[in-house]
Amino acid sequence: MRKPLGLNPTGISKRFAAAVIILFAIFIIIGMLAGCGNDTITNNNNNNGNTENLIFSKDSVSINGSGHQFILFIDTLAIDTGVLKTTFDVETNCDSLLDNPWIYVTAFVPNDTITFLQKSLPIRNGSYIYTSNVSFNTSVQYDFRLEYTSTTPKFMRFKNIKIYN
Repeated sequence: MRKPLGLNPTGISKRFAAAVIILFAIFIIIGMLAGCGNDTITNNNNNNGNTENLIFSKDSVSINGSGHQFILFIDTLAIDTGVLKTTFDVETNCDSLLDNPWIYVTAFVPNDTITFLQKSLPIRNGSYIYTSNVSFNTSVQYDFRLEYTSTTPKFMRFKNIKIYN
């Protein structure tokens, strides 16, 4: 028999055949995994009240001191009709009624009398959720403040602040 290019075509080693089969199987598995897609809609701007779109997020805001009122953040947000929802967690050493910490969350239309969200509640350690219905698309001024009357320094941390619409 002829030997093209000096190769012996009559004998393929078992190791070579096993390596080719294993490589072929690996390529098939990689192809199957790479072909799997994700059907998650990441930017759905059509809020019919059944979905929650994250429109603002802040990891944490901390305050350590004594005082009267602190502005945690103020921002202008574009909102759609549906539900305006605010969630956050609180860690604090204000454990007495004498400390009297209160959180004020307000969402209002600038230069108008329309207010979508206005909450003022005493704050302790825990998780909080505030919701309100929005009747039309607009930009709102979102005001998140803290007030407490303690004369001794206190620590407060607001974590995982998220606003959905």
